[in-house]
Amino acid sequence: MVKKTESKEKDPAIAAILALVGGVLLGFPGIGYMYVDNMKRGLIYGAISWVVYGILIVAYFGIGIVTFGIGAFFCLPAFALPLIYTVVVTYDTYLYAKGEKTILPEF
Repeated sequence: MVKKTESKEKDPAIAAILALVGGVLLGFPGIGYMYVDNMKRGLIYGAISWVVYGILIVAYFGIGIVTFGIGAFFCLPAFALPLIYTVVVTYDTYLYAKGEKTILPEF
């Protein structure tokens, strides 16, 4: 006789930590959503972060080449955008794992 086990709820703190670490180290904050079994949302928000990183890197080097490096120095604050995005996705992952209303749109 096989015993049926109930699935445990995922811990919101672990989901948030995974999202933060994934966002900071891998540039992929969607890992937290994947932990709480929302693969689609995790892949979408992870892909968005990679697109934002790509645009910033191309813009940074493009401006640096055109202005001989001077303009690139002034673009450095733009690299705070992915960090802010990661923090927002991390908070949203935490809310989603707790079962509360999220702040980011659902897909």
